[in-house]
Amino acid sequence: DDLDHCNFIAPAIARQGAVQVAVSTAGTSPALAKQIRDRVQQDVLSPETAGLAEFLGSWRPEVKRHIDTYERRQVLWEGVLE
Repeated sequence: DDLDHCNFIAPAIARQGAVQVAVSTAGTSPALAKQIRDRVQQDVLSPETAGLAEFLGSWRPEVKRHIDTYERRQVLWEGVLE
């Protein structure tokens, strides 16, 4: 809150389960960062989002056993989420 006497800026963080979103304006407007954080918390992060993250995370070891490269796994996960 006191840029003249600090050497770091703490982001505004929205959380829902394992999902975390950090918003920063590089210290230019903490009020804007808070407003964006609140909108993300209300409009994007829901209990369903947290549940989806948990579900997808539970499948990661199995997928990794069967799909040998990061690139191929990335394509799979992006397709699943589409």
